Amino acid sequence: MKLLRSNIFWIVVFVIVVVLCVFLIFFGKNSDGETVSIYVEGELFKEIPLSDDGEYAVSTSYGENIVEIKDKKVRVKYADCKNQICVETGWISGEGLPIICSPHKLTVEINGKSENDLDI
Repeated sequence: MKLLRSNIFWIVVFVIVVVLCVFLIFFGKNSDGETVSIYVEGELFKEIPLSDDGEYAVSTSYGENIVEIKDKKVRVKYADCKNQICVETGWISGEGLPIICSPHKLTVEINGKSENDLDI
């Protein structure tokens, strides 16, 4: 009887740990993102709040891109490069995969709050 109670106890503990892990994975991180970061040659070119809808020109010696933010999504609307992969990528939302324009050495990504940002 003692052995059965011990096994039940450990099964319940295991199930609780699994449920907590699943909860933290799916709900513990805000994956919506807070800002759009635009990098040229790996250096931060501009950072824009994801809530600021509009079109932003990125003109460098490599070429010109227009980055559009709308409804908490971002895309490269225009690029004067030949391959147009960045334009064809379309809209991205939330943290994850960036948009890359290799000919212009441009990267656009959505970032969450930095570790230094505190909600007080």
